[in-house]
Amino acid sequence: MAVNTNEEADALKILSNVKVLNSDRPGVAWPIYNLSKDLVVQDDDIIVIVMDDLYPPDHWDTKLKEHLRNETAVLLVNDGIHKLTDENAPLPILTGSAFNRLNRIIFNPVYYHLWSDTEFYNNAKELKLIKDIRQTHKEIVFEHRHFSVGKRGYDKVDVAWHKFAKQDFNMFKLRMKLPVTVRIKSDMKPLI
Repeated sequence: MAVNTNEEADALKILSNVKVLNSDRPGVAWPIYNLSKDLVVQDDDIIVIVMDDLYPPDHWDTKLKEHLRNETAVLLVNDGIHKLTDENAPLPILTGSAFNRLNRIIFNPVYYHLWSDTEFYNNAKELKLIKDIRQTHKEIVFEHRHFSVGKRGYDKVDVAWHKFAKQDFNMFKLRMKLPVTVRIKSDMKPLI
């Protein structure tokens, strides 16, 4: 498990092996990239990037194993907010083999926060890695308690990453003109 600050780590003292990233860069893209860049996985491992406002259903681990057994896939699940046909992946769930096909990039560090999940979705789609169970298994809901739908308050973290919303959107527009083979390179620098 990884958190961004020592304060967050202190709240998780009951857990062992909590990595503190200490990034002063707002948003989720950099910490997730920083955490995953050295991750060693087996093809059948399942990677789940859980944000602080996503709440899994009962027996979520068993359900994910059922749907990802013998797959190379990015699994799309219902988050209770997005339409079941939206083209993004706010909750990255993927197999180790899919992670490796994506060149070990989940959220590209050229973003702060917004649009990183949409690029992740597009990369997985172009590499034919998407397994979408949102329509067929609507009961599997990882509840997204997001401020935009009144499920929690707007906090200082939201304020910090929201400052970069326009920059992230412009980055997304530029990057979608690139082929997926270029977008998944880990040595990419911000284009703007």
